[in-house]
Amino acid sequence: MTVVRSLLLFLLAAVAEIGGAWLVWQGIREHRGLVWIGGGIVALGLYGFVATLQPDPHFGRILAAYGGVFVAGSLVWGMVIDGFRPDRFDYFGAALCLVGVLVIMFGPRGGVGLSKPCHHRDVTEPVRPEDLRVSDPEREAVQDRLRLAQSVGQIDIHEFDERVQSVWASRTRGELERVVADLPVPPPAAAQAARRPAGQVFSDSGGGTAMRILTIVWLALVTVNLIVWGLVSITAAEEIYPWWIWLAPSGAALAVLYTAGVGRPRRDR
Repeated sequence: MTVVRSLLLFLLAAVAEIGGAWLVWQGIREHRGLVWIGGGIVALGLYGFVATLQPDPHFGRILAAYGGVFVAGSLVWGMVIDGFRPDRFDYFGAALCLVGVLVIMFGPRGGVGLSKPCHHRDVTEPVRPEDLRVSDPEREAVQDRLRLAQSVGQIDIHEFDERVQSVWASRTRGELERVVADLPVPPPAAAQAARRPAGQVFSDSGGGTAMRILTIVWLALVTVNLIVWGLVSITAAEEIYPWWIWLAPSGAALAVLYTAGVGRPRRDR
């Protein structure tokens, strides 16, 4: 599931970045106006947000791996949108980049097969409970516990971010337990109060805040362009092309993220 999630996020980031750059290109090089440029800026902002949803906590690794997806995606975009015909070197280079994505993101860590030889003691001695390896569902459960602690004021948003990074860097149950060892269990009343109020559209997490900001920016662009288009249509003697419809793709991308649960209160998922 983690591999599928990472690949889907890479594809969504590629569509947002390449599409955003293409809209800006069209707005400037093809003289299509500020609407295209504004839509491109929104899409590029969305690209930056999508990268933060990757489960790996290391920014450099995520951006390095995404570069391969960007290379291959740019060739596909050029073929579909602009009629570009790659040659065999383009295909070969894109294939190498995609292999690099898989190696960077999903290659075995810790030198598997190249590390120190396994001693019999490591196999025969019982493993302590705190040394057992943890899985992604366990990490997600601790992340939910941190989110609850942040919502009731036990930790602030900056400490929440730091601890979430520690959660996803944890390899054993002992490391995972140390992340929340100093946090008491919130009383039932506090946990109930931490739940979202009726009618809340976005969650109070970092994802909800980012989605709220992106949605406000998108709605502001749509509103301004509709008003300008309406005024021009009223005063002009001929029918005016509804250029504001080109903001629809970025709005659709926001809708897809929200439907997938990004920034949405957990009770709505």
